[in-house]
Amino acid sequence: MNIISYLEIVLDMEKEIFFQNKAIEKIKEQIESLGHARKFEKPKSPDENADFKCISSILAAVGLIVVTFLLWCFRNETKYDDYFMTKFLSGVILIIAIILSIVSVISVFNAIINVLFLFDKTEINNYNKAYDEYLKATENDKIRVNNELILKSQLESDVEQLIQQNLSTKRTLEEIYNKGIIYPKYRNFIAISYIYEIIASGQKKHLGEAYDSFEYLSRMDKIIFDLECILTSLEQIKNNQYMLYASIKEINGRLDYLITLKSDMLEMINNLSDNVKDTAHKLEELKKNSYIATYNSERIKKEIEYLNKMKYLSGDFDEKSDD
Repeated sequence: MNIISYLEIVLDMEKEIFFQNKAIEKIKEQIESLGHARKFEKPKSPDENADFKCISSILAAVGLIVVTFLLWCFRNETKYDDYFMTKFLSGVILIIAIILSIVSVISVFNAIINVLFLFDKTEINNYNKAYDEYLKATENDKIRVNNELILKSQLESDVEQLIQQNLSTKRTLEEIYNKGIIYPKYRNFIAISYIYEIIASGQKKHLGEAYDSFEYLSRMDKIIFDLECILTSLEQIKNNQYMLYASIKEINGRLDYLITLKSDMLEMINNLSDNVKDTAHKLEELKKNSYIATYNSERIKKEIEYLNKMKYLSGDFDEKSDD
């Protein structure tokens, strides 16, 4: 195994650790969004609407009576020689009395209508239809919440497995780095991506030359070290950090797939609802089709393969330290 093969291994490991970290974040966000019941407004029955109208009319009438009474009291306390004030208050009281009479008539009319309102078949039919839709919506939402809770349970299991795999991958990479081939300063995703790129492309032959090139571009501010910044504006690194660009672009595609996978898994649960009522059976079906379980299995095999290759690496590099 030459230096390029070694760099391929550590680059793949760095890339997968980055993917795992982002996948854990995405799955946790999905978990937080699941299992929340929606609130539906219960339609008011015709008698509730009638009561509201009747109470409103009564309150309006009472309010006018109180105002009229207060004005009358004030008028009586006004000196009779204040002719203008007396006439003004009398006029105001008369207007309020007229309004009060009209409101009273309307209140009585509303009371009659409210009694007849209960026998309005159209209104009752509309209410019954709205209430049936309300019951159907709440029942469907209960089914949705139950199915999402099933998916949530599976995703919680997935994220826990992925966290364990992430720790395992980091330990494996540390073991590979401990061979001492790469200087500690350059043991990270950004540096390894660049070093692999310029050696694999034939621009540089030795690690020392690759380090120098990396340091030079860093001083010229042509190497971007902020991965979060890179994620939001990926195209800006395409020229000077192409390997990192290609790796993150591929990772983004896998993360997008994780997002769409949530909808696919929910659809699968909904389809199972007609045939499999037992929650445990639904979870078992999800486990059989778990993307994370398949991914972890593949990573375990790949990392065992890498460790087996590393058993022969030391002797090979002793003979070909400049390769």
